[in-house]
Amino acid sequence: MRYEKGSININPQRDVPLLQQVLRSGFITTQQLFQFMQLNQCECSQPAFLHRVRRLVDHGLIEKRKGISRQGAPVYAITAEGATLLVDLGELYAGRKSGLAPQHTCAHWLDINKVHLALWRSEQLVRWIPASEICSQNDLTHFRYAKDYDAVIEVRCGGTEARFAFEYERTAKNVQAVPADLRRD
Repeated sequence: MRYEKGSININPQRDVPLLQQVLRSGFITTQQLFQFMQLNQCECSQPAFLHRVRRLVDHGLIEKRKGISRQGAPVYAITAEGATLLVDLGELYAGRKSGLAPQHTCAHWLDINKVHLALWRSEQLVRWIPASEICSQNDLTHFRYAKDYDAVIEVRCGGTEARFAFEYERTAKNVQAVPADLRRD
């Protein structure tokens, strides 16, 4: 079947998981994205993966963020069009946190991706609920988390499972920002 010139056919097994990962990651490098797709068993061929990424960039569903790179590698983010497509496909996304993240938060999200990948590779990760889903749940439902965490993580450790909220801080907080009862003066 031929498609109209300029249109894109979205593959539910390969394009959708890739778009979801970009949305849920806020910012993501090519290498991180490929690793997620491999772990998710969506992609094993790097040339095919790179072609898919270029195709999604060319059609405006993800974007290569200008002025941002890590070790020379491009950094990608979801576009409004990409987020809208995912919402149309059933993604829980209310439009804030990670999905259309401001550029100054790039390093924060790239570091969170490293943590996510390390936990996944360790085979201890049971479930990772990304910030985009947490914020959406806080905005759209009556089941709310106490705050907009960076992730809620469930891990398997020593035969039991533990669930915890994850907040990642790249820099030390100002002493005045720490509640008095928690300070070691």
